[in-house]
Amino acid sequence: MNGPLAVETAVNKLEVARKHLVMAYARWTLYREIYRSGKDNIDVLNAVTGLGWGMIHDLLIDSIILDITRLLDKDGRTLSLRRIISDLDDEKTAKLLNKSLDDVADAVKILKIHRDKRVAHFNQEIALDARKLPSLDAKMFEDGLKRLGDLMNKLAEHLGADCYDGYEPVTDPTGTSIVVYLRCGLQAAELGKKAVLGEISKEELFEEVAKLA
Repeated sequence: MNGPLAVETAVNKLEVARKHLVMAYARWTLYREIYRSGKDNIDVLNAVTGLGWGMIHDLLIDSIILDITRLLDKDGRTLSLRRIISDLDDEKTAKLLNKSLDDVADAVKILKIHRDKRVAHFNQEIALDARKLPSLDAKMFEDGLKRLGDLMNKLAEHLGADCYDGYEPVTDPTGTSIVVYLRCGLQAAELGKKAVLGEISKEELFEEVAKLA
């Protein structure tokens, strides 16, 4: 990398990568709020449409796998962290950052296996027996996201760019709100059935529905 223009270009690349990581955190936060917030909430999802929420679950997980593994790509044609590090003039710093990147890749190697054999490609052996894939766990996703954030801050520091205090965005609790509204909808539907069957009066129906709001 030579001169201020080259540094500015590297910083711009890093900002694009960091926005990508922020969105990965947002998707993980949504997933965690919806699917890791207790059995009662899962019961609500299944009562609404188990198949639909099961599909959304899989889509979110696969999207987050792609979010993380894209940043770790070794293909020089992609905007990966390795590509940005390769532009550095300081060979010693580049070597240390690449070592950190290798450590991140090793920590999330199971995500890479899922990406290569199931998400991005239709591996024949896995397609015939998905049990051959190693299991995923929440710690793997959270550890990978945190390590990538720490690494990006190290790279930002070297480039003279601002570091992020934390990559998880401060947002409304979208996932929690979704489950709350679904639960209220189910309760309202149950009250409606009782009113139709004459088990409660219209006045009682309106009073109970008002309490849900």
